[in-house]
Amino acid sequence: MIIKDYQLINSINSESFQSFLVYGPNEGLVRESIDFIYKNFSKETGCEKVSINGKQIDESISILNDEISTISLFSEKKFIILESTKEKHASVIEDTLSLNFKNTCMIVKQDNLTKSSNIRKLYEKSKTHFSLACYDDDIKVLSSLLEKFQKEHNITFDSDVKSFLLNNLSNDRMIIKNELEKILLSLSKDDRKVDIGKLKYILHDSAHTDYQQINNSILFGNIEKGSKSLEKLFQLGTNPVAILKSFNNYIMRIRLTQVELSKGKQFDDAIKVLKPPIFWREKTDFKRHCQMWPANVIENIIDEVLSSEIKCMSNSIVAKEQCEKTLFGISNTAKRFSRN
Repeated sequence: MIIKDYQLINSINSESFQSFLVYGPNEGLVRESIDFIYKNFSKETGCEKVSINGKQIDESISILNDEISTISLFSEKKFIILESTKEKHASVIEDTLSLNFKNTCMIVKQDNLTKSSNIRKLYEKSKTHFSLACYDDDIKVLSSLLEKFQKEHNITFDSDVKSFLLNNLSNDRMIIKNELEKILLSLSKDDRKVDIGKLKYILHDSAHTDYQQINNSILFGNIEKGSKSLEKLFQLGTNPVAILKSFNNYIMRIRLTQVELSKGKQFDDAIKVLKPPIFWREKTDFKRHCQMWPANVIENIIDEVLSSEIKCMSNSIVAKEQCEKTLFGISNTAKRFSRN
């Protein structure tokens, strides 16, 4: 059954077994939708979250059914996320959808799927399971997001600010939110108005060079250099959350480019999806990052940094330490790939 994102709230049944196919090029909206389903499915009681990928199914064809039929030791409910599946796994997914286990929700997370996809057809024809497409946000949706952001945080955008954002923001929901959060973190309680000069300072200020030095140092495994760049921003009074959001924004751009590269595009064509575009001086390093970091590791980093952001926001006393711990941990991981 095909549904839209606004229909999600009425489609979630926490008592019976149901499954959602969540797919599309808008990685941020895909993640946002899955998080929304999880929160509304688990509700007050919570649930155990389990991840399974296509490779695991290849190694053990029964792993999916076994996981669903196994009673959780930690919670009454179980939330299963199935990733990196291929068309050959459609029959396994179809068999699973015929099962009927209470208190279980299964998410099939995919990149873009064509109309000929068997997995997509399976969900679109189902009367009890759901297919949610997450396409790039258009101008109307972006405009609505900006209006909502202004109202929620009592912020006023000049008309040229809104025009600039609509023309330069990415079409990916997560990157949009990261950029808006950057604006929010840069404003004081007494000054909630943003003109074009202030906006360009916030999004493309002199600190951009410091942020980019952190990105390169961490992703190339140079902890010493990354530590110096971090300390410089801390001394300027930069919020650790802003640093993490900037880093995750860069990681998201890597992931978006990798998705385009996986379609067979050349690098110069793949990066055309990015808004704002990659600065020419940063292009060589960005290309190396896209090539050296495996896609699954990049996705794990996105989740890790998001989790770290939440910890920083919930406890400002340890925010600096938490930020360093997260980025330095990623830098240690980078050493494995930078040798290749």
